[in-house]
Amino acid sequence: MTIQNSNDIEWWNELALRLNGYQGNYKVNFVGLNGEVEFTNLVKDLLRDHPNTLDVGCADGRFAIDLSSFASRVTAIDLSPVMIEAAKKSTKAPNLEFIVCDAKEMPFSDNSFDLVISRRGPVSEPVFLEEAIRVTKPMGKIIEITIGERDAIEFKDVFNRGQGYLNKSKSRYLEIRNRLELNSEIKISQIHEYFCDAYYPSIEDVALLLSSTPIIDDFNIESDLPLLRTIETEYHTNKGIRRTYHRIIWIAEKL
Repeated sequence: MTIQNSNDIEWWNELALRLNGYQGNYKVNFVGLNGEVEFTNLVKDLLRDHPNTLDVGCADGRFAIDLSSFASRVTAIDLSPVMIEAAKKSTKAPNLEFIVCDAKEMPFSDNSFDLVISRRGPVSEPVFLEEAIRVTKPMGKIIEITIGERDAIEFKDVFNRGQGYLNKSKSRYLEIRNRLELNSEIKISQIHEYFCDAYYPSIEDVALLLSSTPIIDDFNIESDLPLLRTIETEYHTNKGIRRTYHRIIWIAEKL
C-alpha cells in the first residue's frame, strides 16, 4: 500500500482497486464461535420485522447483496467511491441501492430505516452512533459487529503496531456498553463478546491477510518480511499459524 493509514479514504480506494473490492484470497480455519456467522443470523432474524435496511460501511457490497434476498429494501453506503463502484458491478437487485456518502453526515431524513447494520463499520463510535440513531425509526434496531482490542494481538505484538494497538489494554466491550447505556435515545437489546482461534495454513496466507485488511495498515511485504518470519516461528502450530479472533456484537432499539 502506498497510503499507510486506513483512516485515509485513499487507503480503501487503493485496496479496492487492487483486490477488485474487499476480499483477500487467504485461507483460514476457525476453532470456536467467531461471531461472524452469529451476526449474519441475527441480522436475517431482524429483517423479518425490520425490512427497510441501511448497511453502513458496506465496502464492496457483498454483505448487502446477500441481505437483499431477505429484505424489502437495502440501502448500502460507503465513503469509498471505488468500493461502491465494485459493489454496483456485482448485482442488479432491484431492491438494493449503493450510495457514496459519509456516515457522519448521511443524506437521509430522520426516522428513515427499520434497521441499521454495521458490519465491522464505524457505528459504535460517538459521531457515527448519533447519526445512525437519527436515521433509525422509533422502535427500529441498530446492530453492529465490531473488532475487539485483542484481535490479532499476536501479530500486532510482533509488529509493535497495528489497528487499535495503542488501546490493546482497554476493553472495547466495556467502552461500547457504557456508551450505549448512557444514550437516552436507545436501549440495549443485547451485547456479546466473541473470542476464538484462527489458523492460517501458511505464512503466505498471513501475508495475504495483512495485505488485504487494516490489521497492520502500513504493512509492506518486503520491509516486514523479517517480522513475518518471526510470526511463523512463534505462532506455528500443528493446525497452522494461530492468531486471536475477537469480535463484539451489539443490538440496540431506538426509543
